[in-house]
Amino acid sequence: RIGLYPFILIQLLLRFGRCIEKDYVKELGLDTVHFPKIGRCILNIELKERKLLATSENGQIAQIFPSTENDDSSWSTPQLCVDQKPNRIAILTIASDLAYMRKYEAFAWNKICYSDRANLRFLLFLGIVPEAANAPGPRCTKHQASMHWIKNIAMYTALFTHNDNLSRSDTPLEEILVLDTDAIFTQPSFDHRSLLDCYRAVASDYHVSMFAGSEHYQVFLNAAVLYAKRTSWTRALLSLWWRDRCGEKDQLVLWSSLFRLWSLDEARLHNYHDQLLDYVERGSYRKKTNVTSKNATYMYARRVLTFEIARHAFPNNFMTTRSPSGRIMIKESDLLYFPHFIFFPLTKLKPNVYKDKPMCPSEVPPFRGVVHNQKRSNEHRVHAFIFHTKHPPNFDSCSPSSAAQR
Repeated sequence: RIGLYPFILIQLLLRFGRCIEKDYVKELGLDTVHFPKIGRCILNIELKERKLLATSENGQIAQIFPSTENDDSSWSTPQLCVDQKPNRIAILTIASDLAYMRKYEAFAWNKICYSDRANLRFLLFLGIVPEAANAPGPRCTKHQASMHWIKNIAMYTALFTHNDNLSRSDTPLEEILVLDTDAIFTQPSFDHRSLLDCYRAVASDYHVSMFAGSEHYQVFLNAAVLYAKRTSWTRALLSLWWRDRCGEKDQLVLWSSLFRLWSLDEARLHNYHDQLLDYVERGSYRKKTNVTSKNATYMYARRVLTFEIARHAFPNNFMTTRSPSGRIMIKESDLLYFPHFIFFPLTKLKPNVYKDKPMCPSEVPPFRGVVHNQKRSNEHRVHAFIFHTKHPPNFDSCSPSSAAQR
């Protein structure tokens, strides 16, 4: 019996150690990073009538769907609109204004109706944040940023600011699934409402704060579909991402923030000192640049330098061979672990990853489906949990029989 005590003590210490969360915000000196104040509004969802109303704190009411001729399509301040479900997990989507949101009405009802069936809360961040356009970082010479940064603000508001202002009777948000306006739940996902719980259970085995789906070799991480938990690590990442905002797109700054944060836990990244930030303003995201050397452009940092930094630190997550064009390739068929972050594969999950998870179906599809050519039809889509596409869903997401439609 005495021989068992040391073993039990070790197990208790290990479990207790996992509960002690490192304060990444203080370690990186991010206590002084401040986010803009965002208003709060309440969503009223009427599924049968396909009507979505939002009521702001000052009583302003906007009918989001269906649009009306006399409605006010502006908001005095940006708002985080929440439904009233007492659930700690939510789906969050983001739009700059009502007009933009209405262009994606079918996409929105897909998310709303999935959240209803899966008993998840639905959140809508709506509005433009003027502070996002000002980029005060020392490496941002033009001191300008685009409206893409409202995603960062929306995530921070949902996980942190929102919870700090709750009454005792309100349910705090602990986890959010962030979806771009043009991301949808696929038709097979309505058959398996526990799929999200399956991915969450797999992620919990790795004790991570975030997870996403792998991308192809031109993009390290696509934040169009991103799952985040309310942790110190997540708070630090969002603070870095916001502090260093700059330029037209937010991807490169996000990846730089990840590397900076990972450098605290991975020795091979200790020499990373925000090198990617030097490339943010070196040419447009899509247009040709006037920078003479191709190794000094935004696209070079996005497609080459990012992957070189990541492979140096995490070689087991990358292929030993390169693409036909000579680029470094991530392992698209494996679940990839990074500190506090996992990438689910582009293919079906391997059974050994989820075999002990009762909420998982016999086959678990990719967390996020990717199509390289957006012009391909719906029939060519991978049967993933979520799909990021310009095509609206080809089924009625809100019909009780939608899961059976073809």
